[in-house]
Amino acid sequence: MGDSPKTFSHEVSADLASLIPEKVRSEPKQREDWVNRALEIGLKAMVSGSGSVDLSFVSKEFDGWKDEIEGKLIGKDSEFENALNEWINDSEGSFQRAFDFDDPNSPLSKFMSQQTTDREEHEDSMTKLVEGIKHLVSKDSGPKQAKQMGDDFEDDIEWFLTNNKIAEDEVLRTGEKAIEGSGGVKKGDVGLLVGHPSADDLMITIEAKAGESNSAYALRGNDSLWTQMDKAMKTRPAKAAIGVVNIKNVKQHKPWLEQGRDKIVVAVDWENLDFTLLEIAYSLLRYRLIEGLSTKDMAATETKLDIGRFEDLIDEITSNKNILQTMRSNLTKIGTIIGHQDSQVTDIEGAINSQVKQLKMLLKDASNTK
Repeated sequence: MGDSPKTFSHEVSADLASLIPEKVRSEPKQREDWVNRALEIGLKAMVSGSGSVDLSFVSKEFDGWKDEIEGKLIGKDSEFENALNEWINDSEGSFQRAFDFDDPNSPLSKFMSQQTTDREEHEDSMTKLVEGIKHLVSKDSGPKQAKQMGDDFEDDIEWFLTNNKIAEDEVLRTGEKAIEGSGGVKKGDVGLLVGHPSADDLMITIEAKAGESNSAYALRGNDSLWTQMDKAMKTRPAKAAIGVVNIKNVKQHKPWLEQGRDKIVVAVDWENLDFTLLEIAYSLLRYRLIEGLSTKDMAATETKLDIGRFEDLIDEITSNKNILQTMRSNLTKIGTIIGHQDSQVTDIEGAINSQVKQLKMLLKDASNTK
């Protein structure tokens, strides 16, 4: 019996090494297994072929190797498929937990919840944007009759309050409906019903005056805006009232006026859909109404509110509003002047071009004269 074979090291030439797949070549353990397998196939082929490579043997060996790998990775009963099925079907496994809709903390549930939230927020933003665009586009730029102008003003007030109302409050269009038993009175153009679990009658009525003439409304006399607000409060009925006027018509009074604790008149920049003071008046009266439920006296609610600071902020806001209004007016005037100047520039450029052509013609005629 011959000596037992011994292990030995053999240096592989660069040409042969290049035949080893790069992925295998870079991993020592895989490279060793791959080279040993290749040697085994080659040596067995040479031995069986008496010194020459038996290609049929090589093909058979490789087919067996392939079947062995496929048996582990693919096929109905492969090790990989069995392991994968076991992982997927394990009710306590990580896969089932990750895709469990019933578990609000599962990754899939969190993802779907976030998608729903994002979609709802996007839809809400788009709805408000579209409504704003519709109101801007629907406005006519030319002069309007007083009735039509008033209707548009009420539409915009209703739109603004609908998109900026607090909590469960409800915005109602009331101006088109005569008050029952009032003989056809239609005072109170828009209503705000304050949502509160302890009361269902906390109504704020809004009287809108859009006219741009000095006679659009008055603050004194039998038919003053204050008087109309009082009538609207009695007939709707309402606990408080807001008079809303167009800032273009404010000549003799401040943009913010109060009478008692239940009536406020505010001026808004209708042209730019700036209803800031209306929003503040609504918030203040709403606060007073809700606080008044426990005190039974709207005046008593002022004990909790820092009136001094509140009034200072109102003064600051109205002052800045006046500055903003002046700046917008100046910008409009500047735009008009620039537009006029631009037209004049075009005319003068045209005149210069014509004059240059005439000069060239004079020179040409002089050059042709013998």
